[in-house]
Amino acid sequence: MSVGLKRDMNCRGVFLGECPHLVARNIGFRYTNIPQWIFRSIDLAVFPGEIVGLSGKNRLAKNILLRVISGKERPSEGFVYCNGLPLSVNARSSVCLLYTSR
Repeated sequence: MSVGLKRDMNCRGVFLGECPHLVARNIGFRYTNIPQWIFRSIDLAVFPGEIVGLSGKNRLAKNILLRVISGKERPSEGFVYCNGLPLSVNARSSVCLLYTSR
């Protein structure tokens, strides 16, 4: 599954504005005691000034995905980068989540 891949996920541009601030590569999550994956093979790139919405039926999967890309949970597979560094190296405040309801 690819989400928000509007431009190249690699920073090949000359200007910082062409590089994604947040990149998730092939991330997946499952609880260690449950064999089923909550989600798997997700790629995401968020560029400066971009606002990303997430919708779908399974509330658990969306919440865990947001927790993984914000650094509150570690992915079972794959990597998350913020400003080119692994998310665990960056301050967790680098990623902001805004929850809304209908």
